[in-house]
Amino acid sequence: MKNQGEIAICTYVRNGVLKFREGKITGTGPYQVGLKLENGWLYSQGLTDWELMSDGKLLLGGHDQVGHLNIALELSFTPFECGE
Repeated sequence: MKNQGEIAICTYVRNGVLKFREGKITGTGPYQVGLKLENGWLYSQGLTDWELMSDGKLLLGGHDQVGHLNIALELSFTPFECGE
């Protein structure tokens, strides 16, 4: 249950194609990720965990103090599998 006054904030894009010129990961935890697009930036913050998979896919997630997932970012040159 959310705390009173707390709102859910979310964006969901799955296997969308982004062409970016530059990527930056900053911070020592939580992390911030910025991807420089043709006409701006895609920016994610509050990332607490990451995993580089053997096929080169990068998974990043941000969890709160009780372990709930607040943000996720999946980066890859090929689409991720979509479980139905």
